[in-house]
Amino acid sequence: MLCSIVSHSLRYSFTSSSGVPNFPEFVAVMMVDEQLVGYCNSSTRIAEPKQDWVKKRAEEEPQYKEEINHQCAEIWPKMAKAAMYSVMQRLNQSGGVHILQNTYGCEWDDETGEVNAFNQFAYDGEDFIALDPKTSTWITPNPQAVSTKLRLPHSVKFFITASSGVPNIPEFVADAMIDDQLVAYCDSNTKKAEPRQDWVKMVLEIKEIKTRAKHCGQDEPNSFKIDLELFERHFNLSGGVHILQSMRGSEWDDETGEVNGFVQYAYDGEDFMELDFKTSTWITKQQGVSPIWNSGTTRINKFKEFYTSELPGALKKYWPFGKNYLQRTDLPTVSLLQKTPSSPVSCHATGFYPNRAVMFWRKDGEDLHEGMEHSEILPNHDRSFQMSVDLKVSPEEDWKKYQCVFQLSGVKEDLITELDKAVIRTNWKKQPTDMTVPITAAVVVVALVLIAAAGFKVYRNKKAQCPPSDPANGSELSDPLNQET
Repeated sequence: MLCSIVSHSLRYSFTSSSGVPNFPEFVAVMMVDEQLVGYCNSSTRIAEPKQDWVKKRAEEEPQYKEEINHQCAEIWPKMAKAAMYSVMQRLNQSGGVHILQNTYGCEWDDETGEVNAFNQFAYDGEDFIALDPKTSTWITPNPQAVSTKLRLPHSVKFFITASSGVPNIPEFVADAMIDDQLVAYCDSNTKKAEPRQDWVKMVLEIKEIKTRAKHCGQDEPNSFKIDLELFERHFNLSGGVHILQSMRGSEWDDETGEVNGFVQYAYDGEDFMELDFKTSTWITKQQGVSPIWNSGTTRINKFKEFYTSELPGALKKYWPFGKNYLQRTDLPTVSLLQKTPSSPVSCHATGFYPNRAVMFWRKDGEDLHEGMEHSEILPNHDRSFQMSVDLKVSPEEDWKKYQCVFQLSGVKEDLITELDKAVIRTNWKKQPTDMTVPITAAVVVVALVLIAAAGFKVYRNKKAQCPPSDPANGSELSDPLNQET
């Protein structure tokens, strides 16, 4: 039996969990050709190379190593936690044990040049949502999943960590993110809010925001220190290393106007409790453990007021200040690539931002829906993105009928690239595009032969009509003939 063998593959697998004891909340593995090459989790917060060649690259490129460690320690766990919360909220779930898994990557057959991309999610052991690269759409057996992925485009999230007994790190650290982009940071050492984007510097100078920002260096560290002590007493603990984490914020759908607030706590690496804004009650995620605070308290009322009213109002008011950055659009560089003369032609776009983009082929002005292979949108090292779409086209066809079309969210005009054989980049030596050169050369050779033959015939006829020349002058005639022959 014959089967198609994929020669090479690159696969990332992310697992985020809630309520699972003695297990990191976030785990990431990277595999090449089904062999583990990299690993990280939310406990170690360090990307660990598992192959010698990966270690060598990390040693030779410190910037690459620093970026991967930052992604492992700060970005991926927070985004995974936010995704987990978003799914649970969409499915009206709270508490209990839940696991969200994401697997994405690509497969490449180095013999045929065929490339297939994949990106799929599973939730609590069941397939949840998957990307169809051919149609650039999300497919799901659960009708609630697509709305989870696409709604609530604007958000403010605070990731706060308070610790005791942990050497060489601040006792209080806070990150502020807008639309999942880091905009500000503060800790108990610096005692001030530090903007991470230029437009945030301007916002921090506004009196209302400036006053609130001071809490980050003064009130918040003290408040979380007290909360950490409350948690330790609640669990009858004293001394040692302990960490209290909180994710809180607001989500605002600018199309429907819907607003949602959320407040969650985790203690020593395990989800502990969250606030149910609808019932104004604390819900614990550990069986048999009561909440730290009672329901219906002043704390709950303050949280509800701030995260469902004040913070969303501030987001609507000040989001336009960062609109140019948060909604900035960078057009890509588009190239046409082909591995071999029989391989599909790949239209590759790189350097675009944001990642809300689609790319496809047209023929005679009509969008094509078959004969194409879409890649996944992948990040570049400079935080821009790249993607490609392959087209199977016959060499006998008129390639000028085809166009590669790139569309970017926020940009009205399409970026169109004509399918031109002359500009295709390839690693195989191109043959002449037609037979003009060899045919022209052949015609020239034939013409020269005919001219030479005609000239020789004329010479013979003249020689037959003329009397023999003087032997003394024979060289005058023979030399030019010898030169011509």
